[in-house]
Amino acid sequence: MAYKVFISYSTKDIPNVDALRKLLQFPDVECFVSEYAVTPGAPLAPTIKNAIQTCDLFVVLWSKNALASEWVSQEIGIAHGGQKPILPFVLEKNLQLPGFIKELRYVAAFQDQFSSAGGHVEIEIGDCFGNLVKPREWFLVPLFVVNELVERIRDGSITGYVYDPKAARLVKAAS
Repeated sequence: MAYKVFISYSTKDIPNVDALRKLLQFPDVECFVSEYAVTPGAPLAPTIKNAIQTCDLFVVLWSKNALASEWVSQEIGIAHGGQKPILPFVLEKNLQLPGFIKELRYVAAFQDQFSSAGGHVEIEIGDCFGNLVKPREWFLVPLFVVNELVERIRDGSITGYVYDPKAARLVKAAS
């Protein structure tokens, strides 16, 4: 079953949407972008509402354009009301998140930070203390691998593994 990501945005920010979609291209990830997912003549509002209600993650690309959009604020409200996990990407410096999501940590993806070179991304992420952190390394790992690692950590079976820097992977520890 695919992991469904709904991307909320202003159509004026479509280059940022396209860059994010490229970063999320994994076999088990489906991105809903209304610009591409809703066929001409199809009812827009119910299609978008259904996509939000069935998504696993709601991503909002927040900008001055999104602030001016009547659709983005409504989409945020539907996601918040449906208790969906919300991940905001703030595209412009000094722009506060709105209403129900103003307390969320966000990705500070300021203008022109998505690079087309090999999935490299230059972003700042707000940590739990409000400090902006610039990750130096990113690892593109399929979602099923991340899920397996999380489950192994939870159930304690990860303890039988060690990191092998030469192989750059987890290996079963020698007994």
